[in-house]
Amino acid sequence: MHSSKANKQQVVAELKRSLDENLVPRKLPSSHEFDRLTEYRDALNSYVTALHDKRPYMQRSVYEVLSIISSLERVPFVPVGLSGLGTLTPQKMRELEDLVSQLSKVWQVVEQPDFPWRGYRADKYNLEIRSELLTTLASINETLCNLENETEDYSAELGVFPPEDFTRIQWMIDISNLLLESPKPEQYWLTNQELDKLLIEAKEYLETSLWIKVTRSSLLERYNLSIFDLVCLVHKSFNRQYQL
Repeated sequence: MHSSKANKQQVVAELKRSLDENLVPRKLPSSHEFDRLTEYRDALNSYVTALHDKRPYMQRSVYEVLSIISSLERVPFVPVGLSGLGTLTPQKMRELEDLVSQLSKVWQVVEQPDFPWRGYRADKYNLEIRSELLTTLASINETLCNLENETEDYSAELGVFPPEDFTRIQWMIDISNLLLESPKPEQYWLTNQELDKLLIEAKEYLETSLWIKVTRSSLLERYNLSIFDLVCLVHKSFNRQYQL
């Protein structure tokens, strides 16, 4: 309208059209709808007020806290297990930030799996705790040295190399359990390369074992268990007479 290129005739015509236009009245909302809209307006105003009111402990509004949290969206979440979050104060927050700042300088070391202090949960360290830790570590070291000596001796008895870690120690324990459960065959069964002879001998032992079981069952059908003691006594009597 105020431009030098504006057509004054068109501007006057538009103003006349606006003056001559008759507004068509529309139906007004009911009183119930007005009350509902009023409730919505009050709820929105209360939400805005609660969003921007500063909290008594943190001295920050919810809007400010959410802004800080949203800026940390790409930061990895680390559960710290803090308690009493409802009473956090700016001073306490600064203390926590200082602790995190100190921890960030050694975080790479703490993440190492073989870090010696990994898993230590005490919140303080003094001369008393230092002495207790040294005593405990010395006892553990002595136990490990004794375990190492015992495993070396035991592995020598088994004819295997000494274990290098706890996995190999468990393997050696499993082997020893298998040896205890073994029927203890003759040594030459494991070293003899003539398998055919071993199979023939094993079959003979099997037949002898089956004959003993059948004979024992047959005797027990006619006699009681004392029959086996009687046989031993007669056998010993025959042996004494033979020696005389």
